[in-house]
Amino acid sequence: MFDARRLLLDLFGLCLVAAAVFMVVSLVTFDPADPPSTMAYPPNETIRNACGAAGATFAYAAKWLLGIGSYVLAAAVLATATRILVRGVFDQPVLRMVGWMMIVAAACVGVQLFDPGLGGGQVIGSGGYIGVTLRTLADRHLATPGTLILIGTCFLAGSLLAVDAVFFQLLGVLVTWPLKLLPRREAAAARVPSTPLVAAAPSPL
Repeated sequence: MFDARRLLLDLFGLCLVAAAVFMVVSLVTFDPADPPSTMAYPPNETIRNACGAAGATFAYAAKWLLGIGSYVLAAAVLATATRILVRGVFDQPVLRMVGWMMIVAAACVGVQLFDPGLGGGQVIGSGGYIGVTLRTLADRHLATPGTLILIGTCFLAGSLLAVDAVFFQLLGVLVTWPLKLLPRREAAAARVPSTPLVAAAPSPL
């Protein structure tokens, strides 16, 4: 039976996949001398970004705003597309968007906190404008341990909103998998046959 709703969802998911690929290619092939970037002089006469002028504009804006967090944004778009194509659902889009925003913000602050110069070709720090601003606010009111706790809480809460039980099921598998191996090893050790004791024959008189 023809399902128009599923067809529309599949088309929307494919559009998101194309958008994610465009984002990743634009970011990877970013050239600081491509207009509208002002990071290098003189500007390139020919756009070197693989996605052309649109890719150069997106990459510069994304790196200025999010820094390395722009890759997390691309991953968020791809994860949403995968969810739509595999499960055929696109429920609670506002909550999903808020969750991914929290994850991206946590990533921006985290990389800005640990290594502000990470990634070389970023515009204003590894976490972009968002990372610099949020870290400045955090430094005014929190010590480093408090900032780390806030980043972790924001990441976990965002994961719960963005991917609900899937994230925690995967986390549970990663945590419990080593524990499940222990009973198997103990059972294997119990099945190892012991060497039978042979009674000594009596010596002839």
